Amino acid sequence: MKIKHYLSLSALVLGLSLAACTSNKPVESKPAPELPDNFSEVTEFDEAIDVRTEDQKTFMEYDGDYAALTTTQFQSLFHTEPNKSQSEAKTFTIEFEHDGEADKYEVELALDEEFTSPMVFTAANGKATIQNLFVGSEYFYRVKATTGDDVEYSKVYTLETADVLPRIVNVSGMTNCRDLGGKVTATGAKIRQGMIYRTASLDDNQSGSIIDDTGRKTMLDQLKMHTEIDLRGGPAGTGGEGSASATATSKLNNENVVYDFIPFAYSNGKDNLLRNIIPVRKFFECFEQDDCYPAFFHCRIGTDRTGLCATLLNGLLGLSIKEIYQDYLFSNFGSIGKTSTVGQANEDGIAGYIRELMEFEGATLQESVYNFLRTIGVKATTLQSILENCLEGDLPAFVHKNIANIGVDKLGGDATKTTGDTTFRMPASHMSMTNGKKVELSFTNAKELKGSMYLMMSAKNISSNLAAALEVTLDGNPITIKNTSFATSALGFGTNDWYWEPAKLVDETTIAAGTHTLSITNKISTEIKATELILNMPGAGEITIA
Repeated sequence: MKIKHYLSLSALVLGLSLAACTSNKPVESKPAPELPDNFSEVTEFDEAIDVRTEDQKTFMEYDGDYAALTTTQFQSLFHTEPNKSQSEAKTFTIEFEHDGEADKYEVELALDEEFTSPMVFTAANGKATIQNLFVGSEYFYRVKATTGDDVEYSKVYTLETADVLPRIVNVSGMTNCRDLGGKVTATGAKIRQGMIYRTASLDDNQSGSIIDDTGRKTMLDQLKMHTEIDLRGGPAGTGGEGSASATATSKLNNENVVYDFIPFAYSNGKDNLLRNIIPVRKFFECFEQDDCYPAFFHCRIGTDRTGLCATLLNGLLGLSIKEIYQDYLFSNFGSIGKTSTVGQANEDGIAGYIRELMEFEGATLQESVYNFLRTIGVKATTLQSILENCLEGDLPAFVHKNIANIGVDKLGGDATKTTGDTTFRMPASHMSMTNGKKVELSFTNAKELKGSMYLMMSAKNISSNLAAALEVTLDGNPITIKNTSFATSALGFGTNDWYWEPAKLVDETTIAAGTHTLSITNKISTEIKATELILNMPGAGEITIA
């Protein structure tokens, strides 16, 4: 491709000047000639651009208690309608005139003057519609005219986008799309924009979120998507919801997009967090490799299962509870067929998730989320990779010495061990405890341990409480079990599927220094499965297992 060379006059002037200098004659100083610019009336901007709608602004600036908002109040305050998509950002235009005619006009915007990786918008009739810019950023822009192999540029202009949240992205045909980035964390770091996005699905007939070719171009060319994580899985979380399945591929129709199918069960009145422990682990593992970014994740309407995963990501990265509420509730601007609130009255909602996460050790929500993820088996290296890729500035320092995850390979007892399970929501191996059967751990601890105890477990169609179903002893002496109903979470909810969770057996117990045997026995006729014993106790990582 040829580019018109408008620098010949400059070169001529420079040559004449050098010749004059060699003859030792005084040379009159002249200003450098300006590049010919056949563009005029290019739009310029005097103030930072805020693309949020008035209702979106009102929501983000709301100074009341988000957690106290009822469905009616939310709809009234922010003028949301469950079946109407209001989640899009406003666009703006850059207009221009050109002294000539070209085959094609485009407007390029970039974060650097060299236009290293520009966003390109097609212009028609002297106007280009602009969208999806980073918030709080300075952009350089120019108009480009192409005729055959000849390319002509206008001079370069600048604009600023307002430093306001969220960064909403418009994807043609889709609803409820936004970037998790742009926010400042509790430790002063900033979440990078353009790394992780949450969206609705690309092909949901019920909500009408169906991507078109223009939307695909936005996802691929503007947002540079590399990984799609599909969380749909039906009530049981085993696949078959809509077009989602283990053999599905990305609806972006691009072989370079990695498609990860991780089927989450949806609520049906049960707890999305505790009944999706294995999928949550797999979800975070998707972000371990540096080349997975930019990535987007979605369920069907991008609200419940997507909201759960966003809550965990935002918590890990260090957002405040208020900001996590804002992100969760912003989905109400999408076409989601309902109005979501924080769910204070039950576990199926963000308030329930926050309560459960805060039960894990940590002085802050961020530390508690980190410890929760480590408790369910997410590797420290995985979490560190996410922090390094997604945060700018000082990273939080997690000193992880408190949790011991003891898998079935280290557990004894007379329970039946099964390995190699390939079901999506099942661990790779587990131990089956029928009536009277137990799992057992023999270990030595050099110092006293004090804290909570969990068992990653599952059961089907069970109505008993933990205290009634299990007996826990230390060296033959009973330990008082937390009297929690199986129905509080997903345990026992399904008749055909096994739902796993780290069930808290003991809130607080003390284990003296020495050599011990810990036993967990099934006292009821219903089969119970176990896959990990988790000791959330300072120093538990240093125990020696016999």
